[in-house]
Amino acid sequence: MLLELKSVSRAVWGLSFLILGAVVWLYSAFVSVEELFISQPLPQEIVSSPLIVRGVARGPWFSEGLLSVALYDERGNELVSAQALADGEWMTEDFVPFGARLEFKVPDVDSGYITLEKANPSGLAQNASSYRLRVRFR
Repeated sequence: MLLELKSVSRAVWGLSFLILGAVVWLYSAFVSVEELFISQPLPQEIVSSPLIVRGVARGPWFSEGLLSVALYDERGNELVSAQALADGEWMTEDFVPFGARLEFKVPDVDSGYITLEKANPSGLAQNASSYRLRVRFR
């Protein structure tokens, strides 16, 4: 009987590690800052046109349901900019899903980055925030 309990205990212990590993993997699948999570694309992902950017951001990141998204090459040249649209009620402190579609000509460099800018209609520096996500073109 004691031998059977040890086997069950080891099996439960092993299963616990598998579940913990799955949770860590799922969490790492999202790029995050305190108020923004990007689910698509992932860091260093190879991207092409059209590029779909998806995630969730806290309501204050939006103004009139929009936040700015831009794609740059590794030299800092802007390839395209657009407004991500909130998918739901954005006048909240909670997370709101958003999405944007970026169409661009693939540059002759290997990498670049996406920048998401918090809406800041006041223009005050203390209300400004942004996030940069590295991507690859090849």
